[in-house]
Amino acid sequence: MTLPLPPPRTKFEDAHLGQTVWLQNIDRLLSLAPRPRGEVWMDVGCGDGTAMAYTALEHSQFSQVIGFDVDHSMVELATQRFKMLPEPARGKLSAVQCDAARFIVPPRPLFLFLFNPFGPGTARAFLANNLASMKAHKSVILLANDHLLPVFEPVAVHIRQDPKWNLSVVCL
Repeated sequence: MTLPLPPPRTKFEDAHLGQTVWLQNIDRLLSLAPRPRGEVWMDVGCGDGTAMAYTALEHSQFSQVIGFDVDHSMVELATQRFKMLPEPARGKLSAVQCDAARFIVPPRPLFLFLFNPFGPGTARAFLANNLASMKAHKSVILLANDHLLPVFEPVAVHIRQDPKWNLSVVCL
């Protein structure tokens, strides 16, 4: 079954209330985080690319907005969504199919966005494979619906939270 694509848009004013609220969590997380300086935004478990598209459009400070998902059909849907966006946002976006438990992050400063993509076991595998690089480059982990916080707490240098929205920023 193919999911329908939303109509092209440059802003998300027409998003339904639930979507608007969770997209605003990206803004809330970034307000808690250190200021990005050209880092890469990485969506871990990017799904259909909605959060990536929003980030590319609304947060131009990121040099790239990349994501990955274990489900190939979600990556295809995200790629189709990106084609509908205007430049320069469209040129910053890319998504690939990959299992988070095996993914190796690029060796550079990252803002990693996780919105409930998987369980603690996969999060631990992802962290084990990538902790040295993420710490060396002082990456930042943005947790929306922060049920995975216990996995990341032991390696954090600093954590900032917004308990009202269940958000955490983990600085490595």
